[in-house]
Amino acid sequence: MDGVWSGEVTIPGFPALQPFDAAASAADSSAAKTAGGKIIEGLHDPIERSFLRLLLAARASQTYNDPALANAIFDLEGPGPEANLERLFLSTALGPPDADDRRIMAELLTHARMPKSRVLNVWLRSSWLFDGASNALLKEVIDISSGLPWKETKVFLREALALAFQLDDKVIVRKLLNDHPELKDHFSSVLPLAPFMLTEGLEPSTLPKSPAEYAELYEKLQQDTTSVMETIRDKRRSLAVVGNSPCERGQRRGRMIDAHDLVTRFNVFSTSEEFAADYGTKCNIHVRSLPEDEDANEFSMVSDTIVLSRADLIYRNRQWKNILELARSGAKLSAFPTGFHQGLYKKLGGAPSSGIAFCALVKQERGVLSRASCFGFAFVDQIGAKRTSAHYFRDARPSFSHQWKREKEMFDELTSSSPGHEDATAAGL
Repeated sequence: MDGVWSGEVTIPGFPALQPFDAAASAADSSAAKTAGGKIIEGLHDPIERSFLRLLLAARASQTYNDPALANAIFDLEGPGPEANLERLFLSTALGPPDADDRRIMAELLTHARMPKSRVLNVWLRSSWLFDGASNALLKEVIDISSGLPWKETKVFLREALALAFQLDDKVIVRKLLNDHPELKDHFSSVLPLAPFMLTEGLEPSTLPKSPAEYAELYEKLQQDTTSVMETIRDKRRSLAVVGNSPCERGQRRGRMIDAHDLVTRFNVFSTSEEFAADYGTKCNIHVRSLPEDEDANEFSMVSDTIVLSRADLIYRNRQWKNILELARSGAKLSAFPTGFHQGLYKKLGGAPSSGIAFCALVKQERGVLSRASCFGFAFVDQIGAKRTSAHYFRDARPSFSHQWKREKEMFDELTSSSPGHEDATAAGL
C-alpha cells in the first residue's frame, strides 16, 4: 500500500490523502477529521472503509502525534465492533494493553459475531512483546483457552505451549501435551517442541512427518546464534552497519563501507554498480525482519550470515518453511537473543525497525556503536507527507508501524560517544 500511504491514487476509486495530511500537518484536528470523514465516505466496500479508517488513525497517531485525532477517526461512523477492534489493534501496537484496552477487549468478547481469537490474539501479541513471557501471562492464556470453542482453543493452546517453552516450564509442557495430544502435531510451528519430542520419545498423533528436521533447525539456530554473537562481539573486526536511507546519495562513502571487515545490510537492498560509489558492494550479515518472505532470499544468499530480527524468534515465530529451506541451502542462520526486543518495544512505544534493533544489539555486544561505521540512517526522512523515498535504490514508503522520531533519538543516544563519518579515516575504520 505504498501508493496509498504516499497520498497518491494508485487503486481505482481509492481516494488521495492530501486533504487529510494538509489539515493534520497544520494541527487543525477538526478539519482533519472532516477530511478523513469525506475520504471514508467515498468508499462503499466495508473492508476498504475499515482499512482507510485504520490507516488514517495510524497516520494521525504516528505521523502527526495526535492520538485524539486518531480516536476521532475511529468514531466517525459511531461505535461498533470493527472500529473498536481497529482501535485495540493500533493501541496495543504502541504499548501493552491498558485499562481502556481491556475494557474494549471485554466488550468485543461479548459480541456474538466477533471471533474471540481475533480479539485475544491482539491482546496476547502486545502483552508478550511489551511485558515479555511470564508465568502470569501463561496462566491467563491457559485459562482463556478453556472457555473458547475448540477451533479457537487449539490456537491459544499452541501459544501457551510456546510460552511454557520460553519459560522453561517442562511441567506445563508435559501437562499440555498430555491433556491435548493433538498439540504434538504443532512441532512445525512451535519449534522447541521438535527437540523436546525427540528427547521424550514422543510421536506425532496424526501427521506422517517426523520432527527430526525441525529439531535440527532448532539446534542450528541455537549454535549459529552463539557464533554470530561472538563475531559481533569481536572488536578486532571492524563492522559497518548500512541502512537503506537515501541520505548517503552523493557522499561517495562506498569504499569506506567496503573497507570494513564486516558489512551489515537490511531486508531488501542494492549493491549494483549504480549505487556502489555511495553504498559499497560488500555484504557479510543480512538482517531481515520477515523470515517467511521468500523475495528476500536472494539477498540472504549473497551474505555470509542471516540474522532474523523477529522478537523471540524461536518461540514466537510460527512459519518455518522458508527458514527451513534456507537452512537446507547451507545458510548460516541467527536469531536475536531471546528477550532482547522487549526493552526496545518499551522504550520506543512500538515495534523497532530491524535497523535500530541491530544497532542496539551491536552497542550491547560491543559496548560501543561507532557513528563512523553507520551509514544510510536518517529515520526522520521516513515520516510526514513529503514525497521522500525510504530507500536509496527504489521509490518506497516505510511502514507506519515504527516510531521514526523516537528511533532517531535512540540512534543518537547509541552513537553519542563515538566519532562521526568525518573521523572515520583517522579512527582506522
